[in-house]
Amino acid sequence: MGHLEKDSIPAAAGYSPDELVLGTGRPVLIVPVAGELKPLGRRVLIAWNGSREAARSAFDCLPLLGPDADVRLLAVDSPRGNVTMTAITRALGRHGVKAVGTSGTRSEGRSTAEEILKAAADFDADLLVLGQTEPDAETQTSSDLPETVAIASGRATIVVPHIGSRTKPGRSIMLCWNASRESARAASEALPFLVSAEKVVVLIVETRKFGSRHGQEPGADVAAWLARHGVNVTIQREAGADADVGELILSRAADHGIDLVVMGLYGHSRLSEVILGGASRTLLSSPTVPLLIAH
Repeated sequence: MGHLEKDSIPAAAGYSPDELVLGTGRPVLIVPVAGELKPLGRRVLIAWNGSREAARSAFDCLPLLGPDADVRLLAVDSPRGNVTMTAITRALGRHGVKAVGTSGTRSEGRSTAEEILKAAADFDADLLVLGQTEPDAETQTSSDLPETVAIASGRATIVVPHIGSRTKPGRSIMLCWNASRESARAASEALPFLVSAEKVVVLIVETRKFGSRHGQEPGADVAAWLARHGVNVTIQREAGADADVGELILSRAADHGIDLVVMGLYGHSRLSEVILGGASRTLLSSPTVPLLIAH
């Protein structure tokens, strides 16, 4: 029987081994379980309740879907939902992506977020795709829908800006890293995309709140972890006030030509109310590129 160091910890439910290594800095005892691990993006739920939002979400995330992706389209209270669904299903099919659509109205007493959460659980989705709410959407959606779903579902969620994506996402990725549990979770969830990206920038914004978590060499831990997976990364460190982090992330994303930002989502939700950290709030209210968020 192997020796178990006292600083080792078991891999806890809801955390991947990579996430535990990054989040704790300790050796991790990994207990294998039956079943095959699924790469992120194999079971994808794309949900919306507006026609333009639907088309944008589906096609802007297309480069992130694997050839064997199983895609479900969900329209909740969407005007012309069936027409839009059919058009998107056929269009995705022309790109080699098989999708099955469903639409309907919200159950009495159930919110749009709750309908999406139920569909994600029923489908056992490992990735959700939502569009940022459009100011002039045909059906008015709560502006905090993406973060509400991401926090309550515990699943990786891609948020597509309502202005669309100028380039195909996934080639140039920025990972926002502050050595927290949330950023470790986001990095772990996004690993398949990070591995296949042409360019990965790890952005570290040293603030009073998170500065002490980094250790002697900020970013060395995550850079070493990514390198073990074959990812060649560029580390960029910035100093900034807590209130400026969100704007700084958007600015550096533009500087580097980033097409996908990966970040931990800081906040909590009771479905009726979402309270976010400053950087999360800024990026989700005015994203310029698609975001992959995880809580």
